[in-house]
Amino acid sequence: MNQYMLQHKNIKYYLLILVILWSGALVNKTMQSFPLEEVSVDTVSKEESTILYTKSYEGKLTTTQREKIANQVLANYNAKVVDAIKTDELFTIYAYNNKYDSCITIENQTINLNLVCYYNEITKETTIILATPIYNEDY
Repeated sequence: MNQYMLQHKNIKYYLLILVILWSGALVNKTMQSFPLEEVSVDTVSKEESTILYTKSYEGKLTTTQREKIANQVLANYNAKVVDAIKTDELFTIYAYNNKYDSCITIENQTINLNLVCYYNEITKETTIILATPIYNEDY
């Protein structure tokens, strides 16, 4: 995959995440110049996200370390991975588990678990968070 295609894919995912996070605020406003029907989000739950798991690790974890921890956490919740974005800057996994009713649908795929992993350069810690239906805080 060339650099342009990789950047385009990352921008697509960043925009999708922003749409998910902000669509709840946009629902209450009239937006004739930016209709929600043009966005690839089918439905968005109005419920707040609930943090199911959080843990911080000293230092910056490698991609392999993040994947190993993410797989263990998701296995503990019997979650099936629906989609994932795994780069040095952005590591987020969207998954589904039939235990949780609160969910969102993106491109005809139901998601009710969101695992995010981020590195804080100030604290020098990597944090992993699992939330339902999605993690809607900045990271």
